[in-house]
Formats: sequence, structure tokens, C-alpha cells
Amino acid sequence: MNIKEFNVTNKPFATTLVFELYEGSDFDKKAYRVLKKEKQLLADGKFDDEVFCYDITDKMSLRKYMSMGLNRQKVAHLMERVLEAEACFNLNQIDPHYLMLDSDLVLVDKNSEEITFIYVPATDHGLVAKPMRAFIKEVLANAVYDESEDLDYVGRLITYVNKNKHIDPGSFNNLIQKIKEGPAKIKDVSGEMPVPPEQNVRPVSLQEQAMRVAKSVAAEAAVAGLDVPEDMSVPADTEAGKVAEPEFDIPDAAAAQVPESDIHLEIPEPMMNDRIEAEPMADIVLEPETLNGEQECPMADIPEPKEAAPVPEVKEVGAAPEPKKNYPYLVRAKNQEIITVDKDEFKIGKIPGMADYLLSDNPAVSRMHAIIHNVDNTYYICDNYSTNATYLNGQKLEPGKNYLLMNGVKIKLANEEFTYFCED
Repeated sequence: MNIKEFNVTNKPFATTLVFELYEGSDFDKKAYRVLKKEKQLLADGKFDDEVFCYDITDKMSLRKYMSMGLNRQKVAHLMERVLEAEACFNLNQIDPHYLMLDSDLVLVDKNSEEITFIYVPATDHGLVAKPMRAFIKEVLANAVYDESEDLDYVGRLITYVNKNKHIDPGSFNNLIQKIKEGPAKIKDVSGEMPVPPEQNVRPVSLQEQAMRVAKSVAAEAAVAGLDVPEDMSVPADTEAGKVAEPEFDIPDAAAAQVPESDIHLEIPEPMMNDRIEAEPMADIVLEPETLNGEQECPMADIPEPKEAAPVPEVKEVGAAPEPKKNYPYLVRAKNQEIITVDKDEFKIGKIPGMADYLLSDNPAVSRMHAIIHNVDNTYYICDNYSTNATYLNGQKLEPGKNYLLMNGVKIKLANEEFTYFCED
């Protein structure tokens, strides 16, 4: 990770992140003059020809921020800030490799939660700068989300990034704005639908809501020809524009605490003598013939019964499935399970819906631990910046770099072992 190349001191700022240029690197003064004006977007700092100092007082890394849990609005804001940073460099025609898109180098203010980015305005600075798409994929794979929300928006972001090899700022921003809007209908804590301020609508109590629902259900039951139970009858309106209060009373203080789910309105079941139209049994039509005044069905018109379909072979429980032909496969040492590598980008990790092979039973494996790439029918493995590393025949792999896979090699994801096989 890039953070290993930085040091933390208490000068010149209370908490200072320091990076020293390597020999042969050149300070880009022109880029620095342009970027230092973007104080709301880029981290504040002091630069000379050899040492870069960043003020990270009261800041935390994006990695730590993501581990604390993100909701819909926070994820959308993060995506917006990434687009802003990328646009800033593109519009000013500055080398995008100066922007450090890394979860350990993106900063979040501990108080305002505003997001800023570290940049290194120097040529050949020796740091790995991730492309925007790779960075967004890493964020989506490693963030902890607020599970009290509908996480459909996370799937929409993942789908967009997977389908688009190059992120279009316009279409991606449109998706972010839709995500910020949230579900079509959102209720507040009182159970009432929010009313736009420009509309002069009086507040609706919980009792009136119950009565309106009862009236709607009773009307639908009447249209369907069903009997309306007495307990669902709706008293007539006492005054124009008002709904009569029901016979039961709910104290005002308690009404605000009664969740909507506690109101149950039963709809009567259809009567047994209601007409039920069955589907006609077709396919075999027997035309009756008259013989000696009686109707008979000639046996010749009845089709011969078809032979029973063969019973599929039942495999022994626990037996490993055979791998698909023409695809390489992995054999998991733990249980001899066979995993067919049947995609050009085969992901292994613990995120349902993203990982092509799910390793949810091993806590040492990262959310998106490693990826096997198919390049012109040659397969490579890449460690996806995992926590506990990936090994190939005992050699620790450098994150983000592809390593050639050959028949019979041993792969280790953290402490999970596999053997890779492919046809010669």
C-alpha cells in the first residue's frame, strides 16, 4: 500500500504526513501552482523540491471511515468527490498519476466528514496511482454498509462499474443523483408521508390514516362482490373535508409510538360457493361415436402412453462435481471441492453477488481477495490488495500485479489452499 512510503511527524503541522521524493524525481511546479488553489478538494500542504508535507490534523483515512459503516448518502457523497477530483485533474490537463486514489491516502475530516485527496505533484514519484474505476471497485468491495437500509443502490453501483470498462462521468453522476434521491416513498419516524412545504395540507393523524385504509379496503371488497365485515364499516363523515373518528380511542402521546405495522386490517376470504373457473384439460380430445344408441369412445383414438422419462443418475452425496470442459479449475484442499474458472475475470472472496466463488466460511479471506484473469486463453492470478495476502507456490504476490498460472501450481489465499489445473 502507498501508505508505507509515508511518515507521520508533528512538524510543521500538529499531525503531518511526510513524503520524500526519490532521487531522479522532479517537482512539478506548474501543477502545484494550479492544484494548491483547490483547498476544498485537495489536502493542504507545504512543498519544496524534495519533501512534501500534508496537514492531516483531525483527519482519518478513508479505510477507517469505511469500516465505521456507510449509508446511502455517505456513499453517494464519496462517489461525487471522486468524480470532482478526477475532473479537476482532467480540466487542468494535469497528470492523473499525481492523484493518490488509495483508501489509506484519501482523508476524511473527523468532525465534518468532508473528503479530501492527497496529491504528489512530481514526475516519477515512485508511488502507485490507481485508476478511478479500480479505486471505486475497491471501495465498493471493502466498505461496511448500513444494513438497516435497502442496499439495492450498492448493487446498482457495482453493476455499473462491472459493465463499463471506462467510467463516463456524466452517466455515472446521473446514477449517483438517483441513488441520493433514495426510494420513491420514504416515511418519517411518525409514520406519515412527508408533505412538500409548498402544499397547504393539514397533518393527517394515525387514526385518520387507519380509517382511510379501512375505507379503501372496504371499497375494493365491495367491487369484488365480497361481504364487508362489520368491524371494517366506515362511519360517515361528520363534517365536509373531515374523517369521523373511529369508536376506539388512541391517546395522542401513544399514537406517535404505535408503528404502522401494528395496524391489522383483515380481508375476508372468498366464499366457498364463489365461481371458480378451472383451466380446460386439452391435449387429448375424444370425439364420441354412436353405436347401438350408446356413446362410446373407440380405443383406437386413445394415444399410446409415452415411455417414462429415464430416472437421472443420483450422484453420491458429497462427491465433487466434474469440472466443465475446456476450462481450468481449482481444487480446494480443505474438502477437495472443484471450482471451475469459467469467466474471463473470476473473483474469489466473501461478498455475495460479487464473488464468483464465495469463501464465506474463512474469516482470514478478504471480501474480494483475489482475481483470476483470462488473457488470450492464458490465465493469471492477481492479489486484490487483500489483508492476509495471496501466495503462489509459497511466494507472496505483490498486490495489483498479474502472475502466470501453470498446471499444478499451489495457490494460497491467506490460509486457504488450492491447486490449479488446466489442460495442456
